[in-house]
Amino acid sequence: MITPTKNRAFTLVELLVVIAIIGILVGLLLPAIQAAREAARRTQCVNNLKQQGLALQNHHDIYKYLPNSEVPPGNGGTTGYGHSWMVLIMPFIEENVLYQQLDLKGVKITSGTYAGSTGLVYKMANDFNGDLLAGKKIESYVCPSSPLGVWAFEGVDVNYSSDPPGILRPNYVAISGADRSATVLAPVTITVQGGGRQSYDGVLIPLATSTAAGTINNQKRVRIADITDGTSKTMAVGEQSDYCVDATGAKVDCRSEHAHAFSIGARNTDGRNWNGTTVIYAINHKDSTSVGVALSGNNKPIRAAHPGGANVLLADASVRFLTDTMDMQTLRDLCNRNDGNTLGEY
Repeated sequence: MITPTKNRAFTLVELLVVIAIIGILVGLLLPAIQAAREAARRTQCVNNLKQQGLALQNHHDIYKYLPNSEVPPGNGGTTGYGHSWMVLIMPFIEENVLYQQLDLKGVKITSGTYAGSTGLVYKMANDFNGDLLAGKKIESYVCPSSPLGVWAFEGVDVNYSSDPPGILRPNYVAISGADRSATVLAPVTITVQGGGRQSYDGVLIPLATSTAAGTINNQKRVRIADITDGTSKTMAVGEQSDYCVDATGAKVDCRSEHAHAFSIGARNTDGRNWNGTTVIYAINHKDSTSVGVALSGNNKPIRAAHPGGANVLLADASVRFLTDTMDMQTLRDLCNRNDGNTLGEY
């Protein structure tokens, strides 16, 4: 006679042991999964910068100079704001159709305070361009690791013809140079609204600005031949994809475009700049109280959401990861195209 076999169930202790083992395995796997995801996001960020680098090279091939970080109003006036380098390279990042529709002369403004504007796209400025750019997410300008907001003017009455979904805020910034101590080549001190310091020794520089002390005659377009330190030794673009913090530890969005979107450029009577920075702080400097007033982008630091440093684009279209322990003098030398200094290890 066959004796029936009894099914033996897990005891409570065994069940707890199994749950504990599963918990340990999940705890071990989650950091690995998160690290893999961040690696993929960082790779996409690198690809974004490479696309920008190729766009800069293509711009140079066609026009024989690199784009300026910012250009003045299209009408040459003093009240409006021109457009940025990110507008100028749109034809070379598969955004030519949108680029061709934009008003880059400031002639679409029929009334308003900022006549002639091409890159200022809210009420009383170029809302024609605002309509065109509303809701357009240009992936090459967005780091997927960034926790920062994507849209400027989102849901705000900026005189669009329809309810605005917002204008893209970028995670990348043009490098106009770095602060240097040499008396003759020292950048100008901007005093308008506490703008900060402005260098013209970088790769992507403002075409023309002015200060409270008088107009800077800067009508300069940088060519590859002007990068005498070498294109592989000079930075063109850096990340701004993470928060700064204030004295209380609260997060502060301190990108150089200051919520004016990727389109805004320079103004002829204003020392403030947007979408470009003169580097005076270390990589991942986050103290918002030390980077100047919010209304200026002149000296907002390079910083990233990637652990340990930030991606940057060099003038030869290659991308490097700069650690936040990088020597400050080496960083300055990397930002200036013509200082003649021997670049340190980085």
